[in-house]
Amino acid sequence: MRIVFKLGPPLPKVAGAKEVVVELPGDRATVAIVLEGLLAQLPRLRDELFAKGEPARFYYTLFLNDRLLRFTDTSTTPVQDGDVLLILLPVAGG
Repeated sequence: MRIVFKLGPPLPKVAGAKEVVVELPGDRATVAIVLEGLLAQLPRLRDELFAKGEPARFYYTLFLNDRLLRFTDTSTTPVQDGDVLLILLPVAGG
């Protein structure tokens, strides 16, 4: 299975790329599994994505194929070969 991660700022600076491909064996996985695959490939992203490395403190916004995804749903949301996950730092203001 091949999943494409598109990384919004400031993640490319940490990852060294704006886009990262994660390949996993098999044809069934969840967002949580492929996210762990990304972190196995680029472990330095863990501290940026999670406050103090704790999964309960995920500060980024996830989109699966342009659909907003809550981090709490990552362990139950399936992915398919060719899916695209976008990770963005949310911004607010007025």
